[in-house]
Amino acid sequence: MGEVHYMISEAAKRVNVETHVLRYWEEELLLSIGRTEMGHRYYTEEDVQATLDRMVELPFGEKIVIDDHVTLRFTHSGHITNSAHIELWVTNNNVMKKIYYTSDLGNTSVPCYYVHPIEPVSNADLVIAEATYANPKRQIKPKDRQCDIDKIKTVVEQTVEKGGKVLFPVFANHRCQTILTVLYEIYGNDESFNTQIYVDSPMAVKICKLMCHIVNEKQMHVWEKVMTWKNVHFISEYADSKALQETNESCIVLASSGMMSAGRSVSWAQKLLGSTKNHFVFCGYSAEGSLADKIRNSMQKTITIDGKVVPNKAYVTTLNSFSSHIQHNQMLEYYSDIDCNKIAIVHSNFNDKEKFCKELQDEYSKKNKSTKVVCVNGGTAISL
Repeated sequence: MGEVHYMISEAAKRVNVETHVLRYWEEELLLSIGRTEMGHRYYTEEDVQATLDRMVELPFGEKIVIDDHVTLRFTHSGHITNSAHIELWVTNNNVMKKIYYTSDLGNTSVPCYYVHPIEPVSNADLVIAEATYANPKRQIKPKDRQCDIDKIKTVVEQTVEKGGKVLFPVFANHRCQTILTVLYEIYGNDESFNTQIYVDSPMAVKICKLMCHIVNEKQMHVWEKVMTWKNVHFISEYADSKALQETNESCIVLASSGMMSAGRSVSWAQKLLGSTKNHFVFCGYSAEGSLADKIRNSMQKTITIDGKVVPNKAYVTTLNSFSSHIQHNQMLEYYSDIDCNKIAIVHSNFNDKEKFCKELQDEYSKKNKSTKVVCVNGGTAISL
């Protein structure tokens, strides 16, 4: 029997990461990954094990000495379950500087499930800070969550009445678990609610089970109820997913990926998009040009999915309160409280970043701080 080869999607499932993470590791860790005659990556069992061997689990809140030059500490960023920002102490020529990378910071304006609150970092020489919501027009307000809950109720009621299916394209990590919890809060104590809910994503299913071991006692009290709810079913096998797609059962499906760039949500789209009985509910960001973006915004009569032309007839609803990113005003307040020499603003389009940088610089001035705000563009060099 010959050597087993895994395509990148299969290898990613085996190590429990997204495919783009494997591509990044290949480049950063100088991994030698084979290619087919068509140029596609393939992974051997040895490659998978070598990748797993490079993974190291680190605790929150403890300083970890990497070598004589670098020490780091992870603390909770409040973005999604077990997300972290990082503090780095870097020593060069006996001079130590502290760099704080915020990563993605959490949203505190609406309920966020299964996350640890942000643990603030008060000082650094350089802060590298996200600015996803640099544009103040993208603010999420507490009332938006209730509006979204009302939308979900209306969509489910109307779709079930027509005998159709409701599809939530979700990120496998955290967004799936959040939507599942919201559905439980709406319907979990309603004995008359007989609509079945299917989590159709191997990675999402694994994460749902893993959550039982990583959330705290208070969160577990809620999550245990969600996981044991009689209406919820978990689908890992592709054959079971295809079988469900062929039924006439009116149900709710949570499938990844959220942007519909790959995964079960793509095959569900092919199956459901052509009927007005069905409803797509989008609850996260979708990049321009992605399948999710096309379905959300296209006015065309057909959409091509994996080479197949599909009638564009299903209804579409967008939820606006489920972003896990810190909001504009929260960013201004948090960043301006940090004592630092420089703060570099990243992760937003340049025009929004530029305006936000001016706002933040004004906030520092009001607090009599001399911090320099840097608007990062491609190739920006920052001196410590």
